[in-house]
Amino acid sequence: MARNNKITKLIAGRRALVSENLPNNWETLDVNNIELPQDTTLCMFCGNATIRPEQVNGNSKIVESHIPSNIRKRINVYSFGYTSEPIKSDGYILSKEYEEEAYKLYKKTFEPLLFDNKGNMKSMQGIEAAFSKLIFAAHCGGCNFANVIIDNLYKTLLTKYKEPTADMLINKIQYFAYAPNEMPTHNVNAFIIAPYIDPGFSWAKSLAFAEAGKVDVDYPRGILKKLSKAKSGGAIQSVFESAFAESRAIMFKMGHTVCMIPSQMNKNQRIGDHSIALVAKYPGDEPTDDFDETKKIARNATSLFIKGFAAHKPVDSKSMFSLISGELANNPPNSQLQP
Repeated sequence: MARNNKITKLIAGRRALVSENLPNNWETLDVNNIELPQDTTLCMFCGNATIRPEQVNGNSKIVESHIPSNIRKRINVYSFGYTSEPIKSDGYILSKEYEEEAYKLYKKTFEPLLFDNKGNMKSMQGIEAAFSKLIFAAHCGGCNFANVIIDNLYKTLLTKYKEPTADMLINKIQYFAYAPNEMPTHNVNAFIIAPYIDPGFSWAKSLAFAEAGKVDVDYPRGILKKLSKAKSGGAIQSVFESAFAESRAIMFKMGHTVCMIPSQMNKNQRIGDHSIALVAKYPGDEPTDDFDETKKIARNATSLFIKGFAAHKPVDSKSMFSLISGELANNPPNSQLQP
């Protein structure tokens, strides 16, 4: 959860290929001089606990673990984190310094994607090509950081294009988020894993986001309607427990955003579900009990979407339900699926 923090230093780096022989496969970058390559690029925005370069590298390694080896050489992996000082506050809103640093990163690194060498905004086709090669991944407070960038890309698009065109263009950006402190803004093509930690965090934001528009897939059936009627924390928790008795995950799809809420993944420490390390994919890391089976669902879902994003093949609903392992795949709600 991204508490109110004062940024002291933004950290940026690139996840290098093994063949480059860099220490820990990591190259530190100057945040004031990052020019994104024209090839497919995944940008990882880390949560507020990633305060050292090795932690930022570790986050990018987790996301990298889901990129198939046969296409890894074609994918650039960048990651952004920050060191920060806590500001005494009971809230969880971003500090002014945080938003300012995110905006600076937007201006220096992401806004240039919209303009040609002469300073003119690119054609619709040029921007579509640039955005189609851009993948955002974010954890916790990194979602706020990513949203500042997306918001400003959208605002800049509106200086030349009308809303329907701006919506179409921003949708070309692919977005994966784990334990989001804030849901994605605008019409990006997003997959969200919001782990069930308590009745007041990620899932609540996910639910509010889903209720803002038409829900295409709602699994288990009627779960969102039941949640919307629950008036107390106890009632909400009861709805979740009932749903998790039927399936190890709740999933809904609204427009271009898919959200999955897996049941408790960490048997001994519930807050541990918040760590993005739980969806890391490493050889030999197989499930051993029901809780690890839930982890497997989350990891396979992560692989499914990141692999699809990286290969420029958005995942449809049928694939989403059929390829995720466990009870969710064994009992897909076929009658509700949209093509």
